[in-house]
Amino acid sequence: MSKFATERAREFYAQTYDASVSDWPGEIDFYRGLVAEANLNDLSVLEVACGTGRVAKHLARDGVEVVGLDLSSAMLDVAREKSVGMSNMRWVNADMRSFELDETFGLVIIPGHAFQNILTAVDQIACLESIKRHLVPLGVL
Repeated sequence: MSKFATERAREFYAQTYDASVSDWPGEIDFYRGLVAEANLNDLSVLEVACGTGRVAKHLARDGVEVVGLDLSSAMLDVAREKSVGMSNMRWVNADMRSFELDETFGLVIIPGHAFQNILTAVDQIACLESIKRHLVPLGVL
């Protein structure tokens, strides 16, 4: 497959993702509960593998400071479109196996099945180590 075809496929996937993947029953309330339990005290939430911001946008609408991280620039383009005017929402293009944001979070979430897409134990550990570096003491993953 050519690079152009691959890029077009990624853009198409990003543009159609929200129409094909709906919120699971109780899912958003589950993450809202995690936010409440985390007692953030002005700390932000990091959503790893945020995609189009399907979960992050709900938390941001609730007034939570949210940073969404994803490897796909096409998915992040959709997320940015959906969050125009939301000053408490920020998007970062990075690999969840190795990222450095120079900030820490009270809560990190990885919704959906994103973590299972990391296929090797080495990469899984690298992801978890990256997350650990970004959690405050007693922060929650």
